[in-house]
Amino acid sequence: MSEMMVCRPLHCSARKDTPLECASVSEQERQHKGFAANAVHILHAYTVFSQNNGTLYLNSTEFQYKCANEGGWHDFFDFSSTNGSMAKYSAEAEQQEPCARYTFHDVDLMLHNMKYDWFSIDTAAAKKVWTFTKWVQDELDAVLEELAQMPAPRMGFHIRGGDKLSEDVQLSRMTTRPEDFVTNLAEAFPDLKGGTCIMVGDDQEWIAQASKIAAATFGCKPFSKTLFHIPTGGSHDQETFNHENFETKCAGTLQFLVDIEFLNHADYFVGTTNSGLPHIVDVLRFAVYNKDRSTFVDASFRHQDWYSRMRRFWQSKGPQPKRRLLRSLWRT
Repeated sequence: MSEMMVCRPLHCSARKDTPLECASVSEQERQHKGFAANAVHILHAYTVFSQNNGTLYLNSTEFQYKCANEGGWHDFFDFSSTNGSMAKYSAEAEQQEPCARYTFHDVDLMLHNMKYDWFSIDTAAAKKVWTFTKWVQDELDAVLEELAQMPAPRMGFHIRGGDKLSEDVQLSRMTTRPEDFVTNLAEAFPDLKGGTCIMVGDDQEWIAQASKIAAATFGCKPFSKTLFHIPTGGSHDQETFNHENFETKCAGTLQFLVDIEFLNHADYFVGTTNSGLPHIVDVLRFAVYNKDRSTFVDASFRHQDWYSRMRRFWQSKGPQPKRRLLRSLWRT
């Protein structure tokens, strides 16, 4: 999926002894906010605010991923696992106790000032925030049973095209192309052979290209589910999705969550950090599903996955003589 919030993102607030709120953002921030952007800020905000004796409220009024007008994040995720730290926003609750307001940018700035990186802060919240409602979990269980029957190794690909391509042009950013996902995974794990290549994403043409390349490279059997709200052969357009009826939005959101869970449960995962979703999947795979972080490969030009960053660090150091290393340790 691409951008979610065209008008207004999710609101959050906290109350009681230390009233805190993460509310509507500026006009600039209100545009081009997708599911992943909102999800990551909910993870941020939950960790920052949940230990401050307050309740984090989510107002989904303008949240485009919902099943009814009064729906939103709570349609798909169960707040009960947060033990009262997070709840559905209501005007009545805000009237009862005052709330301070913070923007998404404010939350990011707080993390920066606290010297916390996103991965550390988001893994602390993942198990509490990423808990599905029963009806969603029932749907996912059937799909995950299907995944369990697929031949191993199961390689999950998040192929991001669609309106991300125009964003790449605007930002003068190198685009991650279909072949990049396959070649980067093959370079990271040269012994991968056979199995299943699970293709999810928002661009059917690119998924088809990546599936063909992956099958030739790994000898895997490609598997993909078509997002029904995307025209045949087309790609995701957020503006179109925003104007769909609630039935379409509800089913589309469920399909998106199915895609994410496919990636979460796969043995290996490759995506591009040009998109916001791979960060969330990396967090969930590690914090919720106990996956080794080395099994995530960032196919973007940045190569920001954990393994690539560690490899660059040690390569930059070069060979270290044993005596010099011991002397360094003695000084510490």
